[in-house]
Amino acid sequence: MFVIYHNRWQKLCVIELGPNSKTLERCVHLCSSLQALVESIMLDGNGETSLAPEYQWSDDEDDVLVSNMLNLIDEGFGFTSSCFLGGATKQDVCRMREVSKAELVNRKTVKSKNGTSSQVQDGLDIDLLASIVREKLKDDFQLLHGSIATIQEAANGFTETILVNVNDVFGIVQDCVGQLATISQDLHKLGTAAPVSHVKTENAGLDPAMLFPNPTFSLGLTQEGRLDPANNVNATVDSDHEVSDEPDVEDSREEVGARFRISKRQKVPTKLLMGEYECDKGFLNRARKAVADAIYKGGNIDYPAKFAVLLEKLKTPFEITTERGNIQSTDLYEVAQRATQLPTKVVDVLVFHTTTLFRSQSYSSQQPSPAVFMDTQFVSQFTKLYTKFSKSSKKDTYKFNGDVVDLFLRLPSNADAVRFYFPFYLDKKYWVAICVDCSSWSVTILDCNISLRTDFMMNKELRPFAMMFPYFLKQVGRKVGMRECKAMAIERPRSIPQQKEVTNSAVSSLLFIQAHAVGGLDACKCITPDVLGSYVERLLVSLYEASVGPL
Repeated sequence: MFVIYHNRWQKLCVIELGPNSKTLERCVHLCSSLQALVESIMLDGNGETSLAPEYQWSDDEDDVLVSNMLNLIDEGFGFTSSCFLGGATKQDVCRMREVSKAELVNRKTVKSKNGTSSQVQDGLDIDLLASIVREKLKDDFQLLHGSIATIQEAANGFTETILVNVNDVFGIVQDCVGQLATISQDLHKLGTAAPVSHVKTENAGLDPAMLFPNPTFSLGLTQEGRLDPANNVNATVDSDHEVSDEPDVEDSREEVGARFRISKRQKVPTKLLMGEYECDKGFLNRARKAVADAIYKGGNIDYPAKFAVLLEKLKTPFEITTERGNIQSTDLYEVAQRATQLPTKVVDVLVFHTTTLFRSQSYSSQQPSPAVFMDTQFVSQFTKLYTKFSKSSKKDTYKFNGDVVDLFLRLPSNADAVRFYFPFYLDKKYWVAICVDCSSWSVTILDCNISLRTDFMMNKELRPFAMMFPYFLKQVGRKVGMRECKAMAIERPRSIPQQKEVTNSAVSSLLFIQAHAVGGLDACKCITPDVLGSYVERLLVSLYEASVGPL
């Protein structure tokens, strides 16, 4: 065994070799070439090692304390903490734990100071990397800077053009104002220079109730001056001579009439100036009666009395069978009370009853109804197709599901129908009425709770119908017109009466559908919260009498 040193104090390695090993010569040659110091620690002829004092130690020295402890262990002595003196106490251990915890917390919270060297631990040169990236992106940044400068110049030019155009328009407006002022002065001078005629009308033979000196509202009619015969009107012209012959009087009347001609335009203010027009209660009640008579059977029918009889019958359980399903007496009671939202099964039965009412009216008038009423089953199946439809690249060749087409073709309708109505259940929270009008190419939302959803949210919900319904009508053979299957416009009128209770939305949507099919948006204004109960009474009484029998 050999110990090899580079110098006196720096040890290189320890090599153990046999006495007859062939590598001994190689090792000696290597050491001589390295000029290393070699000391042998092999046993000599007496069996003793020849080592330096710093490498010598004895393994057979006796330790009195260790021997004493071994003897006590053999005797089964019970050791206690008092037998071991010195070392760290329990308090010292707790204190050291607290110190180590504090150092750990400080190491996490305090940020380590970054060295000034740009070299990272893994040997990456940040400055070199930054310079490479800078050279690579230099041209791109210059191009971007030039593009931004070009855009800025274009914006400045556009702003200058707008200012010039605004100044030109302002100058034109000023010229028009000056011309109008000149024309007004000329008309004023002409009016002061024209002869004045005094007209006296005799209203003795007219009914005072038919005279409207100061009308409070307009119904689209005009009250023009009535030209009476010569024996009822005395026209005198201020002049120095008397009117001697009849032709001169007629000529002067024609001149005055031509100068002060009465306009034929309707004296009705626009909605932009006056807002939504509100009628008095008398006129509104007559409109409500007209709408109700157009839907239900006309005549003097005491619906409140029949509804009272129906409430007595609802105390006994029974079932009404229709083509759209069965409805229980408890369901009718929920419609009357409107304490909770109506389920889709009940709404489908009421939609089918609305179809029956309009079909009977069309049979009596011998005119086909222009409206088609669709239930929630069709709406649910139709909306599920929008995902696949939106992914289709060629919308004209998209084929709708056969089940949806069969549901639509089974609906009682005529080939010339232009309006399609259906109730829409929004997230199973409240109902709205939808009208797809092919004549105006729009989707109208009849919402009695506008505050619950924004226009953007409603447009997102109705986008499948606005996009797909034109293609669906084309596939089922309906006339699309000159629209070329363009998306329909979505409208949400604000003139629909609002309901305070959300649970009234289902019944209100059905009544809006009926009223809109009769008279459009103006008829929907009749379904106000104060008369909602009376309309529900008509709906339930007519449903019971059409399915079971007269009350």
